[in-house]
This record gives sequence, structure tokens and C-alpha cells, in this order.
Amino acid sequence: MKKYFIYTFFLCSFLSCRMGKSVFKSSEHFLFEDSVIASAHVGVSIYEPSTSRYLYQKNADKYFVPASNTKLFTLYCGLKYLGDSLTGLQYFEKNGAVFVFPTGDPTFLHPNFTYQPVFDFLSKQQYPIVVVTSSNHNQPVKYGKGWSWDDADESFMPQRNQFPMYGNLLQLECTKSLLGNINTSHIEPNLPDIILNYSVDSSANKSIVNRIQNENIYNVVFSRKDSFIKKIIPFETNGTETTISFLKKKFKLSSIPENAFNPEIALKEVDSFKQIKTQVSDSMFKYMMYNSDNFFAEQTLFMCCNVATWSMNEEEMITLLLSKECKDIPQMPRWVDGSGLSRYNLFSPNDFIYILKKIDQEFGENRMKAILPTAGNGTMKNFCLKDSGFIYAKTGSMSNVYSISGILFTKKKKKLMFSILINNYNGKSAIVKKSIEKYLANIRKQY
Repeated sequence: MKKYFIYTFFLCSFLSCRMGKSVFKSSEHFLFEDSVIASAHVGVSIYEPSTSRYLYQKNADKYFVPASNTKLFTLYCGLKYLGDSLTGLQYFEKNGAVFVFPTGDPTFLHPNFTYQPVFDFLSKQQYPIVVVTSSNHNQPVKYGKGWSWDDADESFMPQRNQFPMYGNLLQLECTKSLLGNINTSHIEPNLPDIILNYSVDSSANKSIVNRIQNENIYNVVFSRKDSFIKKIIPFETNGTETTISFLKKKFKLSSIPENAFNPEIALKEVDSFKQIKTQVSDSMFKYMMYNSDNFFAEQTLFMCCNVATWSMNEEEMITLLLSKECKDIPQMPRWVDGSGLSRYNLFSPNDFIYILKKIDQEFGENRMKAILPTAGNGTMKNFCLKDSGFIYAKTGSMSNVYSISGILFTKKKKKLMFSILINNYNGKSAIVKKSIEKYLANIRKQY
């Protein structure tokens, strides 16, 4: 009788495994039915946590450019190092002055975060405020490795720095009257060094706004038919100079008197620092993942590095994470930025299963579901609309690249982790997304 039960158990396990494999094998045609994907480089990994089994793998150990799927690793880093709430400022008082140390918090004066304790703190100070920043050679580099130079005026690529404000983006609204007069109806932040050059190009099909490199000088060019321009465009941060100049007008910030303060000595006395806490960390992580916000991802790595090493260097933070928390990653990636804007990034599908497992095991399924967008929301707003509440994932895209990694709950209430990375397709991304949607929907229905 005992042998019978053992035999039955193994037979059922074998049949279940075969059935699972057939489901994933039969689902392939949904993914590859269109020639756009059939001629592309495709990597797929599907994992079942309850059985610790990979149910399907195709090129799962090969390297791909992941685009914004990179943010899953940045998310894990933030969850690991930033705690329950963000530190917006560190400070202490000495010699009748308040010395403040920026932390890289991207929510400072950001229009989507109305709670601004750092601003309130600065507003209430009776003593002179001294901003202490890193020396120039230790300042964060404003652009990541491999970023596209011709995206410098795009709202998805603000400059990175130690003391960001307003998301390092300028909101500009300009109008042109019937008589051709042009005026600025709204500009925020109103930077002290900003210059707007207006013109009209009667031959242009659309109006444009661009910024002169390394300056806060903007060329606003109206087309003949447009009478109103609304533009969100990065401003030149000049390291921390633009932020400090802006705040000087509001709070009378002062410079450090000669020999009055040695920041290197102070950094050795970390326990004496006080902190201004700003946002609940998960509210920032959710904003980052729902909007695939590149700036928040980049600043997250800087904030983590500031916690871990008292510096702001993404390469240093990445090296630390890969050599410590992620030292057993399946394929050691080439990871160069927090956002995935760089094509230098290379990860395998198995790498994303690995990081999804770590987030799930260390921080819990419910927290992951609260941070990652589900169907119909955020960057998933037009994806798997029939499966809202059953799929939670991070998408990523750039020219000829589409990726998606996350968790999927099947109709039989089985939990799967998946990663699909597609590179070098030559066609419309809408076709790629639709094929992936059919593929995942069939797995959800059948398994």
C-alpha cells in the first residue's frame, strides 16, 4: 500500500509537470505569431515560487537590454537601504549657523508631493543656513553612462544632482497674441538665471522649446498656427548651484566662512546629525514604478549610496549591491544606471526572476503588489485590461526594445513570476505588446 501511494504521488507530479510544460509550449505561438517578434531576439523565463521550479525558459540565461525593467533592481536597492521613510535633509547647528547636508531626495518641491517638511524647516530657521555639498569631483554626474545626448531636452531625462528640486524640471507656459506679441504666463521654478528667447517660425509645423547646452537659456519658437505652448523641460542644475541660488532668494542661505567648518570632520560624527524625514518610502517607490520615472530611479541610487557610503556615486552603489546582497545572481549583469535609460545595461530574464524572488521573500507579496502597477494603471494602463488585479509588473521600452517582468496569478490561483525581454525587433511596439498580452493571457487561463 505504501509503495502504491509513493507511485501515485510521483505519477501525479510527473503528469502535472508534463501538463505545465505543454501549456507553456502551446502558448509559444501567441508570442511568435507575428513576424515582428519572430525575427527579434527573445528571452523568456517563467518561475513558480510554490514549487521552486522554472516552468519555461527560452534564452533565459542570455543578456538583453532591459530598458526600464532595470528599475526593479533599483527598487530592491531602495527597499533595502532607505527604510520606511526618506531622509530629505541632514543637519546640525554650530557657531550660530545651521549646516545642512542634501541627501538627493527627488521629492523636494516636487509638484506631486505636497508634504514638504524640508521647505518648512528652512522657512522657520532663525539662524543662517549653510548648505554643505560635496566637492566638484565628488558631485554626481548629471547624465548616466550611455544616455542619448539628443534626449537632453526631454522631460524623461532631467539632470541628476545632490540637491534636486521640482524634479529638476521647468514648467513653462507661453502665449502669442493675434498681434504677434509673446508673453510668459507661467514658469516654475522661476530660476534667477533663466532667459527666454522668443521667435516665430512661419514654416514650422509645430512649436518647439529647447535649452542651450549648459545654460538656462531657452529658445521658444512658435509655429505660425500655434498661439499657446506648454512645455516641461529639464533645467541646467550646475551641480547644486541652481538649487542653492534659488533657495538663497527665499531663505538667505550663506556661504561657509573660511576655516569655520570642516565637513570631512563632521562626517565622522554621524551620530550628531539630525534628520528631516520627508515621504513614506513606498509612496516614492510607487510613483517611480507607476510612472516609470527615470529621475526618481536615478536619485534612489544616489540616496542609497549616501546611506551606505556617505557619497553619491551610482557605480559605487551598484558594485556594493552586486557584491553583497545580489552576489548569487544567476548571470552577473552589466548595470550602469538606476533608470534603464542606458543601452549599456545588460540583464538576463533569469536575473529578473531572481530579483522578483528577493523582493517577494524579503519584503512580502502585498508590498510588491502595492508598489508595482497592475493592469489598467500606470505604465500598464493599456495592458492586460481583463486581468487587472491578477498581474503586477514593470514594463520597459525604448527603440527596438520591449520588456516586462512581474508576477501573474492564474485562474487556478497559482502564482507565477515571469520575465519577457525582447530586443532588436523591427516594427511597431504595439504589435509586440499585443503578442505578449495574448501569451500571458493564455498562460493565465490554462495553467
